[in-house]
This record gives sequence, C-alpha cells and structure tokens, in this order.
Amino acid sequence: MPDRRAKQAPVAPSRTADSRADPAGDLAGDPLAGLAPAASPMPAPSESMLVAECIDAHHPTLIGRVLCRIPSPSGENVEQWVPTLMHLPVREGDRVLLARPGNFAEPVVVGVLDGFTPRPERPRVAAAIRPLAPDETVRFESARGEPLVEIAPGASGPVVRLLGADVEVETPGALRVRAGAIELAAKSGSVKIEASDDVVVQGEAIHLN
Repeated sequence: MPDRRAKQAPVAPSRTADSRADPAGDLAGDPLAGLAPAASPMPAPSESMLVAECIDAHHPTLIGRVLCRIPSPSGENVEQWVPTLMHLPVREGDRVLLARPGNFAEPVVVGVLDGFTPRPERPRVAAAIRPLAPDETVRFESARGEPLVEIAPGASGPVVRLLGADVEVETPGALRVRAGAIELAAKSGSVKIEASDDVVVQGEAIHLN
C-alpha cells in the first residue's frame, strides 16, 4: 500500500513565528515607520515592564508618541520615541510605565506613575441629546409629580426655571458663579446678605441708590 504521507506538502511556518523571530518584519510595509526618527534599540528588559522618564511630550510629526529616557542594565540611558495608549495624558517630566507586547516591535507607554503637571480633563460625552422646538421644554419632576426644573430655548439663549415656590441652593464647599455680567433682581421683597466673616465688594465703581 503506498505511503500517503510522502505526498503531503511541507507546512510553512506561521506568520506569528516569523514575526517573533524578526519583529522588524511586521513594520516593513508600515508607511509610518519612515516618519519616526531613528533611535537606538530599547535595552532588553529583565522584566516585562520598565519605568522610564518622559523628556518630550510632543513629537514633531506623529501624534501619540512621546520621547522617553529609558535606563539600560549597563547604566546608560537610551532615548526613544514610543507610542502611548489613546487618551493617556503624558507630560514632560512624568515617570511612565513601559510595556513590550509580545507581537509588537516597540514598547508602549501604558501608564503614568506620577505626574507633576495638571492632568487635562477628559472630554465629556453626551449621554442623551434631545432637540427642542421653540415651543418645547424639558421638565424634571419629583416621584410625586411635583415640577422641579424646566429648561427651554429662549430668544437670547437657554432659560432655566426653578419651578418650586421656595428654592434652596446648598453646597458644603464654595459656590462660585461666573458670567460676563450678573444681574440680581428681587421682584417683590428685599435682598438680604449674611456672612459669618467679612463681606467684600470690589468693582471699578460702586453705586448705591
């Protein structure tokens, strides 16, 4: 009986095996590889992660790369532009944590150990959007159906109405109101200001009556 195994074609090595043997092969067709400045190879780490220092947070052409000073086992420092995770704020002087994925040719900044510069706020994402016609409002009510707050479009901007007969604004900290101009008007009754400390009024000109 003929040996069928002799007719089988040899199995080609997988791409994963090739890429691990030659990590630079994955970047041969990458158009961005030529834009990155030439840098010394990252020192072989004894662990899967390294701590480095960010010395420049703005790449001249690429977004999402920072220049890191990476200590090597020999005591010398290697400077290399490395990518960061999306939406990860990294500033000059930060100590960052580098990880080297097994199927990627360069290290990646995955975290900031200590940042001495203020972190920018994350962009807010709208949870819900409800278009309003000029004659429509958005109203918030209590569980018993009592009207609380109403928001409606106005001629010069949004109008927020507090629908309770008496409204109290309370906060354990400081309350700050900032606007281009502020007007306070009591339609009926007096205006009363109380403070447990000094009352300071500052302005270019203060008019009374």
